[in-house]
Amino acid sequence: MFKDAADRLLQVGEPRTHVVTGFDTELKQIVKGTVLHKITGGREALGDFSKVSYSITCADTSLTLAADVLANSVHHHLKNRQEQSVGEPLNKIESIQGHVLAELVCGVHGSNQGTYFAAAVYMHPEIRGKRDENDT
Repeated sequence: MFKDAADRLLQVGEPRTHVVTGFDTELKQIVKGTVLHKITGGREALGDFSKVSYSITCADTSLTLAADVLANSVHHHLKNRQEQSVGEPLNKIESIQGHVLAELVCGVHGSNQGTYFAAAVYMHPEIRGKRDENDT
């Protein structure tokens, strides 16, 4: 599971095909299709991860347990927050407020300026649409 996620991260920007399934309500049957993801311009902004390597080591330590508890509790907090306010950014300071361990969470920012790659890629379609309307 971690290896797959790490591999996907290191191959960011590479074309990727996913098989997807759904249910056609008119035909009343399961349908399958494919989705191709690829970046055609600006790929150099993603950086070069070709020389990055990693190794996975299992360790039963108190630090591993603490990191796991923090990661899972933040995931739970953000998932619940997202259900309450669909499309709002999850990488803002406001998104983590109210979490018991908020002062231990890294990677959030207070700035409304600038474009953050992950925010641009994973932005909720409703928010992206509003942003596009404001740009025109």
